[in-house]
Amino acid sequence: MRPSLEDSQTPTAMSKADLHIHTNASDGTFSPYQMLEYVSQETDIAVLAVTDHDEIDGALEAAALAEQFPGLEVIPGVEVSTFDGHLVGLWVEKAFPVLRSAEWTIDGIREQGGLVIVPHPTSWLTLSFMPYTFKRLERKGYYFDAIEVMNASPAGRMSYERALAIQQRLGVAQVGGSDSHILEGIGKSHTLFPGRTAADVHRAIMNRTTLARGSYFDRSESMLYFRRKMRRYADWLGQALVPGK
Repeated sequence: MRPSLEDSQTPTAMSKADLHIHTNASDGTFSPYQMLEYVSQETDIAVLAVTDHDEIDGALEAAALAEQFPGLEVIPGVEVSTFDGHLVGLWVEKAFPVLRSAEWTIDGIREQGGLVIVPHPTSWLTLSFMPYTFKRLERKGYYFDAIEVMNASPAGRMSYERALAIQQRLGVAQVGGSDSHILEGIGKSHTLFPGRTAADVHRAIMNRTTLARGSYFDRSESMLYFRRKMRRYADWLGQALVPGK
């Protein structure tokens, strides 16, 4: 059963975290500062995880800027393009080479003391872990800290039931993230956790007391992302074609 908007109401003593956000350090359409300013003024999100594609600079910049926004904390992370699909590492300080195996990447995240999250599992709309990948990793003794059950993107919408089944079968924490590339989408899907801080999020994932909640991007939000993405690409192309740029 898909969570409804009513389900996204925050229970007493629980806060919201968005654990899957992309800034303009990769393919997002806003800067780390714009993200923090928007979230602090327009949302009730307490903790953010910046997970740019194969880049860590935006996440580290956001973490450094967060002290300017009391009550808001940033978890540095990265969404790694592995040979087997996307994999999110949270609480990491360095990016990883792309197109390495899932095993290699998981080991790398663990070496940095990070947590391993599988985003939008089994979705064919983007690079995702498939059932045979999970089986292979399980046979080798690899494990995950959480499965992204709620993801606001079209990729997450189509994978919800399978993601929930995988999370329940593995008995790991469930998390939610917007996978947002536009400011207005941040928090659309999110993680509920006891407490208020990034440390509380970490503890809740380890204790499996998180809840994935929220909803999905509607057509107008998806089109807004597409228009902004195309505008950003056009700006980049224009600068690339200018001699000396």
